[in-house]
Amino acid sequence: AELKVKVGATIALLTAAQEPITVTITGIVAPRDPQGSYWSSDPLLRTPSLVLDTASPFPVHYWTGTVLLAEGTGPALLSTAAEPVLFWRIPPDPAGLTGPDDVRLASVIASLESGPGLLKVRRIAGDTAVFATGLGHIVEANARMRDAISPVIAVAALGIGSVAAVVLLMTGALIAGRRKAELALMRSRGGSLRGIGGRLLAETAVTVLPASALGLLLATLVVGEGRFWPGALAAAGVGLLVCV
Repeated sequence: AELKVKVGATIALLTAAQEPITVTITGIVAPRDPQGSYWSSDPLLRTPSLVLDTASPFPVHYWTGTVLLAEGTGPALLSTAAEPVLFWRIPPDPAGLTGPDDVRLASVIASLESGPGLLKVRRIAGDTAVFATGLGHIVEANARMRDAISPVIAVAALGIGSVAAVVLLMTGALIAGRRKAELALMRSRGGSLRGIGGRLLAETAVTVLPASALGLLLATLVVGEGRFWPGALAAAGVGLLVCV
């Protein structure tokens, strides 16, 4: 809409000999997901931009955008004044990445930039192929942030764990004190320690296990990017500790 270009319009591209090559617009692409990785790698793919002509002595602006050519028209670019470059953009999939993977990921990136991985790429794409990514900076920033907050998390976890342990001990002592007479009566009537313990365990599990499952469900819904199994093990451990 900004360029006021319609289907059927033509665009002239100059060749190195200053002869025009006419390109006919056969369609206008509307991205389904404008914020997706494909369209975000080059914003001009989804939205043209009005830029300032720095070579002009006067303030002159012009529109710049991207034209997607058909696969068979690629050789025509070789005659233009531009310098065509064959490249691939491969978006990483962060779904399977976790914090501890940063060391392995940094090693893979280094190999692709200037190591055995780059040699494999050049055997496929040519001797002049290069690999470039901004993922290495993200990995380094994540590692620095994790190193900075790890002591804080450790102190917080230790403090919360200590408070929880004290609360559990106090709660257990209060419950034992209130039910001392009941337990003594059950014991005097022939109740075994295993039987009494099983009954108390069942009474506690009736409330603790659903509460642990509900807490795990809420944590999974609130923190969608968190890993499920560590959270499940933590919830099971808390439930088991409370029951025991």
